Amino acid sequence: MSNAILVLKTSNIKLGNVAATYSSIDSSCPTDCALKDNGCYAQLGFVGIHTVKLNKKKSTPRGVAREEAKYIKQAIKEEKNLKPLRLHVAGDCRTNEAASILAEATKEWGHPVWTYTHAWKDVSRSSWGHKISVLASVDNIKEIKRARKKGYAPAVVV
Repeated sequence: MSNAILVLKTSNIKLGNVAATYSSIDSSCPTDCALKDNGCYAQLGFVGIHTVKLNKKKSTPRGVAREEAKYIKQAIKEEKNLKPLRLHVAGDCRTNEAASILAEATKEWGHPVWTYTHAWKDVSRSSWGHKISVLASVDNIKEIKRARKKGYAPAVVV
């Protein structure tokens, strides 16, 4: 059983023709996330089916990031036709250490890498490195200024 997966060609219509990671939201997302059990995309539909399976293996934010990084590095080593990578269709990095692990793992990914984070209040933007484009998922317009001060481009959750 795994608490992270990498899909090299997603069939997710919302994402398009990209690679994507999914990880345990219980072990990687901020514990105070307003969307958890309250409309979280990762808990709904087909993504929710994966999330239930990934949540079965209990881990730490570091453990989830290390497993996700392992799959990313393996794909870089073995795959010839990599695509842009969407980190965390399900999941997040709720610690600086976890974000740094993924920053290191994606350095050699030959295409854009992007993600959203609900952990922007606690995780420094610099922990994500320069390769990963990270939008801060803010819960309301009042948080936009705070996210920007922390170095994040904000995205308002609707």
